[in-house]
Amino acid sequence: MLIRPDLQVFETLPVPLAVLRGDVVVYANRALAALLGLQTAALVGASSEALLARFVTHGDAGWLREVNRARVQGAVPSPSLWARIRAADGEEREVCMRQSEMPGRDGESLVLVLDADAEALSRRLSRALAGAADSFVRCRDEANVLDKAMAVLAGQGLRAAILLLQGEELRFGPGLLPEGAREQIERLAGLPITAVRLPLTSCPAAERLFAGGEPVYFQDARVSARGLGVGAELAEALLESHRLFAAPIRLEEGPFGLLVVEGESLTPAAAATLALFTRHLGAALENARHHKRAAQRLKEIAQVQDALVAQERAAAVGDAAAVLAHEVRNPLGAILNAVALLKRNAGKLPTEDLLEMIEEEAERIDGLVTDLLDLARPLEPRVRPIDLEPLVRRAIELAAAIDNRAVVELIAASPAVQVNADPHLVQVAVENLVRNAVQSSPPGGRVAVRIGGDEILGSVVVEDQGPGIAPPDASRIFEPFFTTRQTGKGLGLAVVKRVAEVHGGSVEVRAAEGGGATFELRLPRD
Repeated sequence: MLIRPDLQVFETLPVPLAVLRGDVVVYANRALAALLGLQTAALVGASSEALLARFVTHGDAGWLREVNRARVQGAVPSPSLWARIRAADGEEREVCMRQSEMPGRDGESLVLVLDADAEALSRRLSRALAGAADSFVRCRDEANVLDKAMAVLAGQGLRAAILLLQGEELRFGPGLLPEGAREQIERLAGLPITAVRLPLTSCPAAERLFAGGEPVYFQDARVSARGLGVGAELAEALLESHRLFAAPIRLEEGPFGLLVVEGESLTPAAAATLALFTRHLGAALENARHHKRAAQRLKEIAQVQDALVAQERAAAVGDAAAVLAHEVRNPLGAILNAVALLKRNAGKLPTEDLLEMIEEEAERIDGLVTDLLDLARPLEPRVRPIDLEPLVRRAIELAAAIDNRAVVELIAASPAVQVNADPHLVQVAVENLVRNAVQSSPPGGRVAVRIGGDEILGSVVVEDQGPGIAPPDASRIFEPFFTTRQTGKGLGLAVVKRVAEVHGGSVEVRAAEGGGATFELRLPRD
């Protein structure tokens, strides 16, 4: 087939193109024929609409035919249109068709068919990057981050590897090597690939990457690999394509390594997307390190807390032992002395006084055991609406029966204050507060007990005339076995706090006006 002399210049161009007159192809070069898998003679004379219907994929063919009809009728379409076509090898390819009028040739236009798969790679990488960002956030260790990054790049048909920086050397990290590359690398280095090290001094391009911090895009992969310090044989083993992207992965602590990506579809646009991907990768690695450091700190904190708990438990056991030893030894000593007197002077001494003393001391021990049980046993309150005044009055009577050195005055509220609580536990708590106030007051002193509250909480306020609570002791006054009195057990106020908390209430201590201490127990009305 003869080719017009004015079109002969297009015959050897590697870019597929055609010349149209109206809707008919009057010329197609060899590159277009090869792309579509036809002879040029089969293309010349065909209508552009027929070619669109035959080679453009179904999703794009319809609207492209509409655009082509509008062009034939005199409309001026967009100069660039993208579509997917079925090529001679059976694969679908994304192309950009650019059409322009040919100067001096009335009615003829030139159509270039440019490979747009490279631009498509950039878009696919952007979508993959968006998807990877979410999975990166959930990664908790560096190896998982690197594996996901390699999977994302492999899913886009790219071959990628990471060179990890250790001191002044690079070593092979995760990545896909061409078939047989591992064996060739190990043969050249004389070492397993995990032991191969590339000194930075022999990789000037890598040094520049770490120093500058900006990624680079190489047009010739093998030349670039030699610039990175990789010899010709090693470059042959490592690289399959001509285009290469390399970027430093940087963390807060400094450079982590290099991301190296190769593929024939790599373009500057795709390289820009990979640069963004590299920054995301660095952020994900930094996040994984933060998680690791946080986990380590939590572990250390847990160990310290365990040690503190063990120390506090040991101290509590020691305090408990000291209190028990002190509180039990005295009544036991009195009981044993009384028993010894009874044995030595059987029938000669009035036994009634001695038996009464034994009973009193045994009751002291029983009271101590009761307090310990109140503190240790799980509290399961049986909550119901109760009036505070009868319970408080009974608690005052019980406390006065044990120690009546002070005068206790009850100041009841009007109308009566009702709370939702377990009557037995509330009575125990108030009894402990009153007993503590009586023991703190001087002989003949006065203890005031007031019942009050508001719409939400009912309260019992107990005010004594004792020495008060020193500020350093106020924060510990409700701890088990903590006491400011020489004869105290340090259990009563701890029981009060437990009763308050199990009801959803509270207890606090503050200085009373004119000296002494004021304790307030608050309980919910509902």
